[in-house]
Amino acid sequence: MILTGGKQVTIYDPTMARIEDVGSNFYISEAQAGKVSRAEAAIGQLKELNPYMDVNVLKEPISNDVLKRYSLVFVTELILPWAEMVKMNEFCRSQPQPIGFILSLTLGLYGNTFVDFGPKFVVKDTTGESTNSYIVVFVSKENPGVVRVHEDKKHAFNEGDWVKFREIEGMTELNDAKPVQIKVVDKHSFSICDTSQFKDYVKGGIVENVKMPVELHFKSLAQSLEQPLKSKDDCLINSDLRVIGRAEQLHIGFCAILKYYEKHNALPELNNKAQAEEVVKLAQEINKANEAKDGFHVNEKEFDAEVVRNMALYSRAEITSMCSFFGGVAAQEGFKCVGKYTPLQQWLHYDCFESLPPGKEVNRKPMNSRYDDLISIYGQEVLEKLQNLKLLMVGAGALGCELMKAFALLGVTTKGGHLTLTDNDNIELSNLSRQFLFRQKDIGQSKSKTASNVAIKSNPKFNVKAMTEFVAPSTEHIFTEDFWEGLDMIIGAVDNVKARMYMDAKCVWHSKPLIDAGTLGTKANTQVVLPKITQSYSDSMDPEEETFPMCTIRNFPNLIEHTIEWGRSQFEGYFNETPRNAADYVKSPETFLKRTGQGTTITGLIQVLKDILELLRLKKVNSFDACVKFAREKFQENFYTTIAQLLHTFPPDYKDEHGVPFWTGPKRAPVIIEFNPKDKLHALYVQACAIICAGVLKVPIAKEQKSEDYILKVASGVHIPKFEPKKIEIALEENKLEEKLLGNEEEELTKLKEELKTVSKGFKESDFDPTDFEKDDETNFHVDYVHAAANLRARNYKIAECDKLKTRGVAGRIIPAIATATAMIVGCLCNEIIKVAQKFEKIDDYKAAFVNLAIPMFIFSEPPPAVEIKSKEFDPIMAGPVKAIPEGHTKWEKIEVKGPMTINQLEAMLKEKYKVSISMVLCGELTLYMDGMSPKERKTKKIEDVLEEVSKSKMEPTVKTLRVDVMAETLDDGTAVTMPAIKYYVNK
Repeated sequence: MILTGGKQVTIYDPTMARIEDVGSNFYISEAQAGKVSRAEAAIGQLKELNPYMDVNVLKEPISNDVLKRYSLVFVTELILPWAEMVKMNEFCRSQPQPIGFILSLTLGLYGNTFVDFGPKFVVKDTTGESTNSYIVVFVSKENPGVVRVHEDKKHAFNEGDWVKFREIEGMTELNDAKPVQIKVVDKHSFSICDTSQFKDYVKGGIVENVKMPVELHFKSLAQSLEQPLKSKDDCLINSDLRVIGRAEQLHIGFCAILKYYEKHNALPELNNKAQAEEVVKLAQEINKANEAKDGFHVNEKEFDAEVVRNMALYSRAEITSMCSFFGGVAAQEGFKCVGKYTPLQQWLHYDCFESLPPGKEVNRKPMNSRYDDLISIYGQEVLEKLQNLKLLMVGAGALGCELMKAFALLGVTTKGGHLTLTDNDNIELSNLSRQFLFRQKDIGQSKSKTASNVAIKSNPKFNVKAMTEFVAPSTEHIFTEDFWEGLDMIIGAVDNVKARMYMDAKCVWHSKPLIDAGTLGTKANTQVVLPKITQSYSDSMDPEEETFPMCTIRNFPNLIEHTIEWGRSQFEGYFNETPRNAADYVKSPETFLKRTGQGTTITGLIQVLKDILELLRLKKVNSFDACVKFAREKFQENFYTTIAQLLHTFPPDYKDEHGVPFWTGPKRAPVIIEFNPKDKLHALYVQACAIICAGVLKVPIAKEQKSEDYILKVASGVHIPKFEPKKIEIALEENKLEEKLLGNEEEELTKLKEELKTVSKGFKESDFDPTDFEKDDETNFHVDYVHAAANLRARNYKIAECDKLKTRGVAGRIIPAIATATAMIVGCLCNEIIKVAQKFEKIDDYKAAFVNLAIPMFIFSEPPPAVEIKSKEFDPIMAGPVKAIPEGHTKWEKIEVKGPMTINQLEAMLKEKYKVSISMVLCGELTLYMDGMSPKERKTKKIEDVLEEVSKSKMEPTVKTLRVDVMAETLDDGTAVTMPAIKYYVNK
């Protein structure tokens, strides 16, 4: 709550800090235990999280007068009598403007969250998702009318959604209509209201879904505790698909714990079996009494006493995994008090009892240490396993920092273990609101080193090595095979598919567990990859990001995302690619021309050289006024000339050879924009473009020259020649990206090369400073440039403009991380890490999590099992049968072969053991041998020597194994074979 922002957070907790609290609260130290209250112990570091928020400790007793000061009340500990908490809730909901009330407790490996926003509460946006808009191609005139959208994009509307229309030609009644509710017909159609009396649909139009307010009604805490369901047909959120009905069991168990708490004024003692049995008996009595009056209950035959027993045995303990999970959930529920996102209705119950160590021989005797709560649940044996773990974690962003915090609290690697943390990135301003380890003073510092230092400060025994290298093929001399073999587990905390794929491949090759998580705003997931047990990440990897066709971005945008991508592309071209090309050209013209000529067409090469020539001439003048002139000319080129040329080639009434209007469907006829210095967006474009250009060319700017007035004065004096249309070929298809000027290209290319030879004299590589797009620096004008360019482009095409926040998100390729979802999913991740540390082997002991806190949706299921590779009667790639040897093997299996061995020897071994003959031997992407193509003498050479011969490079001394794959056929009938990879042990 503090990180995300607000006016004030007040903390009430007079409980004396205990040594056990140090194991679950990152902001309490061992030195504070027994000396100050928990609130006073944590307040100093909590204030540091957000200097703009008033964070304080409440020292007076909680009263109604105190409650009136706040708009939201959280209860996260049973430190008051239960009756007082019930009264607090009644008071909060009885106010004219109800005070939001959230109860969230962690009791050992069980926890819950309860939400009450009052008798009547309006949700303005149930999902928080962006609205979707689509191009309309037809609306029928009937009851109900059917709308069809363009075939290039399926609509994502759901039954009962509300939509509105704009820009419809003909049936204009829809443009003026209030939002209408739809029924989905198919992926491109849906029905609306009665359109039979409307005018005929002619063409065009945009349809967009509308967020409609939803009214919710909340029960009080007392009412909801007794009857948590709205009706008998409802059910509680059953998050764990492996144990249907668990939420109902947990609710009854929680009611029993509260009864015990009211009776004894305390929770059951840790691991006190007699007191736990008392709670079980209370649960049975409550369940029976509720059933007798037809109230909320669990079927007597389905009542699981062991679940309630576990709830009671560990209810006094607090462990960071559960605190993290419910802290994230409860905080996100708190943010919903403003009407964005759907609140819980009204309970969430969750447990992780499956992570308890099997068997009864567990030493749960406390050691008077920070780990006593963990020991009380899992025992000293599990603590020791966590302390001795050897881990690699890739990524020290939001997820990585939250995991570092959790590892320090859990005692991971504090005895004989070690953690290698690597992240090549440095801390940016935007990182500060997403995690708890970085502060303002850390901006510009290494993420991995800063996170390590802060975590070690919290737990000095935490053994972590911070690195800044990529984990990639290029660093295999650092992260060697010996390094990978020495690990117990790999933790993925990165946000890109390529890095995950590489880590996954390494885990499969070395048979190591991979624990991975990802977040996207309020959405989050975990994946547990276990050798020989589950699928690997690459078997069900995340989808690639959505991309837009280049011809759409260049000439036919219809969404604001298209124009933002175009603005970002312009930025890269003007301020990164062209200055980089110019620097490469002046360094070595011949090398540059040869390399660039091989990688592009003659049309593309001409454009590259034109851009370099323009930049060299600009640098020759070396004045800021010239940069302003450049910016003004780019404005004219992008928003007037290019558009005028497009309209000259395809006028607004243009029709193709079949008589079909060209400007229809996704193609929107643009309009030209005349430069107006009084228009703020025009001024911003020129100012941003000129200042970034000057930085790229290392042109000094006087203080007064940076002002908007000075820049506009210079820009207004720039002579702009009259537009003269040209004969030009414009790309209409995705695979034709160039705009080709019709004429003699060879002649133009020769002329350009001669001009460049003359103009480039005297320049050196260091004269140019290409700039990378930086989204977080408010003073560099990068976002300003893209924002102005995108919205001017939107004006060209009559697309609704956007704010700078939207521009920053799309242009910065931001995958938004929020502290709530991060904390919640790390709680899930830690539970899985504890299981892997215990070497659980049953797949149903593990949970894969899929969560969306906005809706809210919680799904936990067992990971998918490893994919078995089986024989096929017909394989479409091989165009015939394929035999799996051995039948049903998985990607985790390997054929282990100790070198040195020649290809002939490998072939003989496979022939004898698997009854196959080989026709091709590969190592990675290299073909070591192919029948009929490779020299026969290669078969007599050692595999290591053939690899060095083919790759034309010496093998690194750190290489211990090679992945060798073969194409093979059965000896008896020549059927194609699929086999496990060969793990070839190098012997040098």
